[in-house]
Amino acid sequence: MKDMVEYYKKLVDNQLVPPDFLTIDTKSWEELMSTDRGFITNDYISRIDNDIVNGTLDLSWCKELGVENPGNFDCDVLIDDGDEFTFGTTKIRFKSAPGHTLGTLAIFAHLCENGEKIVAAMHGGAGLNTLNDEYIAANGLPSNLREIFRKSLHDLSTERVDLVLGNHPQQNDTAGKLQKVLSGEKITDRGEWQTFLKNTELSLDRLEARS
Repeated sequence: MKDMVEYYKKLVDNQLVPPDFLTIDTKSWEELMSTDRGFITNDYISRIDNDIVNGTLDLSWCKELGVENPGNFDCDVLIDDGDEFTFGTTKIRFKSAPGHTLGTLAIFAHLCENGEKIVAAMHGGAGLNTLNDEYIAANGLPSNLREIFRKSLHDLSTERVDLVLGNHPQQNDTAGKLQKVLSGEKITDRGEWQTFLKNTELSLDRLEARS
């Protein structure tokens, strides 16, 4: 894990990736890729949610946020439930986790750290802003979408996870974990994944109580 972080630091130090590549916004990314400052990018998304980014379904949240749609496109790689990719010694596995969108995926990275096999996981979308009655009705989404989300949380709870990463940096203290890695501290915690899923379900319970 520390070797990976140090490698990314080397890329940043040599100006091969932007220092904010984990949190860069759409406008900055477009500026980067439309000039001579960027030259390689690949987009990965679930096959189901590709209809959102290519404009077939208008679920971009641009209207709700009052921002201009940056444009539609088809992603380079479309992912289905159960797909696996191998990058060197790391295997990335995808599992369907519908709720925030119907095509949300959870990502499991099977790593080897100092001879120890660990699994790092990221939930692709645990937000509840698309699960209220008004949004579901306005966008023609399944009326039982909250039930679908709850079932997906239960399905994910069967996974053994040693390290949890947030799909938003603040979600699972990603920045704090980075600092611990750089200082040589161990950041694996087999209980965190279960706690994260249970807390997400508690938030879902509160939403349903208000509906």
